[in-house]
Amino acid sequence: MSGGFLQSIIRGFLHHRVAANLLAISVCLLGLLALGRLNTQFFPTVQIPTIFVTVAWQGASPDDISSGVLDVMEPELRFLDRVDNISSYAVEGSARIVLEFEEGADMSKALSDVEQAVAGITTLPSAAESPVITRVEFFETVAMLAIYGDIEERALQEVAREARDGFLNAGIDKISFVGKRAREVWVDADSRELRRLGLTGDEVARRIAAINQNQPLGNLEGGAERTLRTLSRTDRPQGIGEIEIRAGPDGERILLRDIAQVRSAMRDGGVRLFHDGQPAILLDIQRAESADTLESMNAARDYVETLRAGLPPNVTAELFDVRAEVVDQRIATLSSNALMGMAIIVLVLLLFLNTRVALWVAAGIPVALLATFVLMWATGQSINAISLLGLILVLGILVDDAIIVGEHAVTLHEQGKSPMEAAEGAAMRMLVPVIAATTTTQAAFLPVFMISGVVGQIIMAIPLVVVVALGAALVESFIVLPTHLRHALTAQERARSGPDGRWARIRKGMERGVDRFRNGPVRRLATIALRWRYATVALVVGALILAVGLIAGGRVQFTFFPTPEAEFVSAEMRFAPGMSEERMRAHLRSLEQAIDETDARLGEEYGERVVVFHYARLGQAGQDRGSNLAMIDIELTPGEERTLRTPEVIRYLREGVPPLSGLDEFSIGARASGPPGSDVDIRLTGADLLTLKAAADLLKDRLADYPAASGIKDDTPLGKNELILRQTPRGMALGLDPEVIASQVRAAYQGVVAMRFAAGDEEVTIRVRQPDRIGDIAGLLDMTLRTPSGAMVRLGDVVAIEEREAFGLIQRRDGQIAVSVTADVNSDITPAGEVRASLEEEILPEIRERFGVQTQTGGQAETQGRAFADLGLGAIIALAAIYVILALVFQNWTQPLLVMAIIPFGFIGAVLGHWLLGFQFAFLSMIGLLGLSGILVNGSIVLVDRYNERVRQGEAHESAAVGSSVDRFRAVLLTSLTTAGGMAPLIMEQSLQAQFLIPIAITLSFGLAVAALVILFVVPAMLGIADDFGRMKRGYLRLAGLRPRPAQY
Repeated sequence: MSGGFLQSIIRGFLHHRVAANLLAISVCLLGLLALGRLNTQFFPTVQIPTIFVTVAWQGASPDDISSGVLDVMEPELRFLDRVDNISSYAVEGSARIVLEFEEGADMSKALSDVEQAVAGITTLPSAAESPVITRVEFFETVAMLAIYGDIEERALQEVAREARDGFLNAGIDKISFVGKRAREVWVDADSRELRRLGLTGDEVARRIAAINQNQPLGNLEGGAERTLRTLSRTDRPQGIGEIEIRAGPDGERILLRDIAQVRSAMRDGGVRLFHDGQPAILLDIQRAESADTLESMNAARDYVETLRAGLPPNVTAELFDVRAEVVDQRIATLSSNALMGMAIIVLVLLLFLNTRVALWVAAGIPVALLATFVLMWATGQSINAISLLGLILVLGILVDDAIIVGEHAVTLHEQGKSPMEAAEGAAMRMLVPVIAATTTTQAAFLPVFMISGVVGQIIMAIPLVVVVALGAALVESFIVLPTHLRHALTAQERARSGPDGRWARIRKGMERGVDRFRNGPVRRLATIALRWRYATVALVVGALILAVGLIAGGRVQFTFFPTPEAEFVSAEMRFAPGMSEERMRAHLRSLEQAIDETDARLGEEYGERVVVFHYARLGQAGQDRGSNLAMIDIELTPGEERTLRTPEVIRYLREGVPPLSGLDEFSIGARASGPPGSDVDIRLTGADLLTLKAAADLLKDRLADYPAASGIKDDTPLGKNELILRQTPRGMALGLDPEVIASQVRAAYQGVVAMRFAAGDEEVTIRVRQPDRIGDIAGLLDMTLRTPSGAMVRLGDVVAIEEREAFGLIQRRDGQIAVSVTADVNSDITPAGEVRASLEEEILPEIRERFGVQTQTGGQAETQGRAFADLGLGAIIALAAIYVILALVFQNWTQPLLVMAIIPFGFIGAVLGHWLLGFQFAFLSMIGLLGLSGILVNGSIVLVDRYNERVRQGEAHESAAVGSSVDRFRAVLLTSLTTAGGMAPLIMEQSLQAQFLIPIAITLSFGLAVAALVILFVVPAMLGIADDFGRMKRGYLRLAGLRPRPAQY
């Protein structure tokens, strides 16, 4: 689009009576409509392209699953197209394979590829169930509902199902159960009766499957066609007990109930939940990506009140982990900061500009914001903490374009131009430099678009909001604002004939003060900086070196992603392998009581209770599963409502843990938000599992020496001891091959699945068991087996038994067995980066040498490394884009380099601000540096453009450099004050949940203070240096007999 075409559009709107206002009103109405339809949530939607493959093999040990399932499936899945990472987990009774795909992969094709690969696997163990393939789709938890009480588990499940149906009818998108075990019907056969009848558990199971069927039989044709069916299936124990097992020649019928007890039960194993010792089921209340968090929460609250009114007296429903409340509070906090920032901006403008001009300049803020809401809605964005942060950051920058145009219009009007000429002249004169300034700021945020993974998805909202808002502000500054400036300057002319009001006198006094300051101290300082230009540049370079030293020397510490105050704590534990379920449940009850006692003690000592709710899980610890693992989740009161910080609460909870026999490991830590991964995550590979476990134990011991480290654990717990049955020569002679022995022993101790069928919305399993088997080794050896010839033989006579220690979980990463050691780090004591660096320098080399293992750093360190690599590539692209824009504007090769040379100096103010306010330098601080670089370039563009204009008019270079600094002083001052003022409320925010956002505001605010000095005094000095080099070049060319080209400005 040509400049003439743009200028004709600007003139068209300027000379039309209503076009500009009509456009502004239309944008505002559309923006209000879009704002009402934007969804609200805390963090932006984060989707990881992931597919799960799970295989159940009940009764199988992790070692069996690793060799029998993972060894078979991994080679078929690992090299599928666009698979980024593959993680595999073998636990007792099941295998899980997690396939993470590259960002942007076609997940429909990926799912099809996985299904085809799994369908081609034919060598899975015969006892293993069919693989289940699940594609992860986005659903966000809104709140959790715990239903618990002193009733049977089956009755509790009925209550939970009714609650689920009620939530779905109330408009909730999805309800997931946590801790709901699958229903089974157990056929507990009498082993003596089976021996008497010559039956095995397998034969009983096959008989049940054959009889308990509904079968179509075809159609009966005649006068009226009818369908024939058999209806023999039942899921009721009484009906199953009536199945005929055998009929004698004398007509005697032996029914299943004659040789077995048939009863309803729940599947053994799995994850079980308890609250204060009572069975519990959690309902995870979730919303889809298109649903609004607050609307979903309101619907859920309304239904919970209805649910409670109809519950039995011994059942309780408790809503907890209400994340919608957090969303509401944090959005309200950031919204109030935005409103206060806007008020400060308007006040600054009123102090330095004509009242009407100031108000019309400020009016561009809501117009640009509402236009931004329209584009956010059109692109599927949401109102969340990160997008609101982007809006706060851009508040002050939004008026930069309008300030430059408005300030120049006022200057032209003061020089005698008419209001129309002043408004049009300002728009025409500033069109190119302001477009360049805006596009360079937008280009400065390009690196953020390059960041991939979870971090990129979280912070993507910042550059998106900034780019869209700046584009909207640019259009408003040249299409709408000139019309308003014309009216404002006309009104100012009329007001001159009357007496000045009080505010006008204050403003004129401010103007006179600013004029005296810029024509006095500013001019003198600019002259000194230009005269001592090499010393000036050396001084600012020294300040930059000092700022780098503050980071390198640890005076200003670095943390990757500071997270808000944690309000959820998890205690994870590992009991001794083989401990009975009753004893583990008793220990969990003791731990829950200890939590309540600690909470009561804190209430007495500090006058505040900190625990809102807690519940226990048996069978799971973090992401690991095993029969001897458990965890307790504890919700704390909001951080703003308590004086005790979460690390202190964790310390008190840890001190309150009673001594429990059989509790092998115990760790407690906070559940943090933000990028996934632990602060410390060291992955050990390259050796057998026993060696890796020994190396992990030593690493955990060394990590315990760091005061900042807590929640230290590895992900390979010991499980139950294994009894290995090996076939003897006698067994071979009797025809008892391993498969025959395994099937009969499995039928006796694990049971045989007769059939599975759907009953309503759940799957029912009928399992034939022999629970009267003696549970010790002697009872196992006394078990009788039936040989292929029909003879009965004692198990101890045909097998040899070996007992060995086994692991409860075996983990693989990209095909290699791995053990990971993780820990949380309290960054207030020591930054996580320092702990990781210390491990890498002092501890990991020893472990690698001693055990012959390989180590790899994962968790947040891996995420950080990827983010920095992406950011570095993006920065190169952004710098190239900025150079191209500047070269087009200045029509010069060297001046763009001069302007870009001041970008690093913004780092001085950013580091100084973090040091003065005691904040750690964070990844978000680096995002702020990108925005700061754009603002630095903006101010420099306008100043250098003015310098070129003065030189073209015949002014001397030194005088032009000083004069351009004086001319642009008010614009630079105003843009710095408005941008800093827009973020001042966020910097002063005391809310703990907003602390992780403050570093980016510090970077911009303090960076701008230094940036203003750099633009006003260092840029003229650098212009002088550039002129020195130009004279040297021209002198050299004259000495060489060449005709130097005249400088272009």
